[in-house]
Amino acid sequence: MSLKKLMTVVGCVGFVSAIAFGCSSTTTNNNPTDDGGGAGTDSGKKDSGGGGVDTGAGEGGGDLCTPPATVTFTKTWRAPHAHQNACTQANIDLFRKVCLGQQSDGGAACKAFTGTAAGKACEECIIPSTGTALGALLVTGGFVSPNVAGCVAIAQGTVADGAGCASASLFLSECRAVACGACSKDPATTTEMINACDTAADQGACSKESTAAGCLDALQDAGGAAGNCLSGTDFDSTYSAIVPIFCLSDGSGDGGTDAPADAADGG
Repeated sequence: MSLKKLMTVVGCVGFVSAIAFGCSSTTTNNNPTDDGGGAGTDSGKKDSGGGGVDTGAGEGGGDLCTPPATVTFTKTWRAPHAHQNACTQANIDLFRKVCLGQQSDGGAACKAFTGTAAGKACEECIIPSTGTALGALLVTGGFVSPNVAGCVAIAQGTVADGAGCASASLFLSECRAVACGACSKDPATTTEMINACDTAADQGACSKESTAAGCLDALQDAGGAAGNCLSGTDFDSTYSAIVPIFCLSDGSGDGGTDAPADAADGG
């Protein structure tokens, strides 16, 4: 799997209570059973694959999704938080289902889930609303992407300084956030458009950062703990690989209990 295939996987923030953003996409309906790679209902978590995706120029916000030729930003390592026994596997799956992407119930199921102590603890691990440490998902405008850099740092024991490939990965994310910041905040932007903007930035304004982050390919080939962070092929499978490394309870009781049945049913 190439670097571009792995990292151009973003999804809509949806109704996460810690974040005041949503995003509009006519293709999103949050079917959690779709892996994005075959037949079935569109989950709305799009991987552009870097190939020929229309940025939507001239279609309401598309011009904002053409990244500038150059960007200026200060490369800053932001450490992930340590592993937390914050979520059961059921709650990790439920958060993905009811709190990310467009929801027909207006976010009622997400609010029900995060309104419980267990649901709120799980949400705070995945996307912290306070502090400086990063969680399992990174937020840019109305979109989220898996924190590959933080996962690699946890796996390699480089949380303090992000030495090696972890920081290279995060710096690419930071560059993309600057290059495609206006695109990510536009309510007309779809997941396809933001993925395409990221890919265009990789080839232009963020080309140096993209080249440096190519070290992820070697980590994936090597396997091991860091390779597990890179085992996904789209948003859902990368989410499923990374979030447990940050948040899955080891069974000691800190992960809480599952949310009420009405939340589990999606409202």
